Amino acid sequence: VDINDISLLGYSQGSQMSYEYALEHPEKIRRVIAFSGFSPAVVNDENLDRASKNRLKVMAVSGVSDSPDFIRSTELLEEKMKQHGIQFGMKLEPDLPHGLPFDMKSYCVEIWNELRK
Repeated sequence: VDINDISLLGYSQGSQMSYEYALEHPEKIRRVIAFSGFSPAVVNDENLDRASKNRLKVMAVSGVSDSPDFIRSTELLEEKMKQHGIQFGMKLEPDLPHGLPFDMKSYCVEIWNELRK
């Protein structure tokens, strides 16, 4: 394991925990892949600035039929992170309910490779 190249993957509440940990420890985490999750209730500017300086990258994935609250909180987090220079992508998948893709391995490898560029 390359401890200088760690990615976190979270699902639902695990997405929130992944965001929070990455923002608290951006020197340890390079990427976050968040599935069907919601963002932390509070995100402070100091953590966002540190995450930007450490080049944190984020990809959030939800289904179009997922909870509107999850999707909206992710959109708000995306806006805030981008304002601080953090790379943030969001994918809304047409056939993904509040869940994970059937071919999770291939799907995540594709995202991970995209974020590594």
